[in-house]
Amino acid sequence: MRMSYLVAGLTMLTLTALAAAPASSEASGFQYEFGTVFSGKAPMPTNGPWLGVLFQSVSPGKVLLTIEDPNLASGESISSLFFNLNPTLNPDKLNFSIVSHTGTFTLPQIEAGSNRFNVCKQGEFDVNLSFSDSRCHGRDFGAGDSLVILISGIRGLTAADFDCPSYPTCRGDATPYAAAELNGTGSTDSWVDSVQAAPITPVPEPAPGLLVSLGMALTLLLRRK
Repeated sequence: MRMSYLVAGLTMLTLTALAAAPASSEASGFQYEFGTVFSGKAPMPTNGPWLGVLFQSVSPGKVLLTIEDPNLASGESISSLFFNLNPTLNPDKLNFSIVSHTGTFTLPQIEAGSNRFNVCKQGEFDVNLSFSDSRCHGRDFGAGDSLVILISGIRGLTAADFDCPSYPTCRGDATPYAAAELNGTGSTDSWVDSVQAAPITPVPEPAPGLLVSLGMALTLLLRRK
């Protein structure tokens, strides 16, 4: 009976630790989902999003960028990716480091500059990732590939600094937050964009003090056996 009470107490302590766990700011971020075609033919299958771009704050001044293309068909690929930076910050100071990748594609060239890249009169963007094209003797970033990049160089940089609309062009009727050019979708390339960021839910981290208490209780249980 004494053992049953102890096990029940450990269960309650575990639940309390999980309930009291603070949300981790280390994992906060958002994702762009590219599901709108604004020029060219829609990729196959026609149900998007065809591209997902995730920004996560991993430590002060460092942001992790993850790029995936879950719904592209065989033969389709990403040619270019564009996004923005908080207009109060200088994109020329950004540093980009490849962390990991899945697939045999050629790694992209990365350029940055304030409102430097005009995309199909949809807006002016600050950052451009230019992927190689098999038509130019490179290896495509195609279906099933992924890429993780660490962004740094600006003190206090967070994922939220990349949740910004593009600078409007002379048309002024569209200000997407991010845009991408796709190859292999038809006789001409396709352009897709994301006009809204989807927040991600932070992963909770157990409170250190409660975990220590739980470990001590488990030790006591083992000694009593």
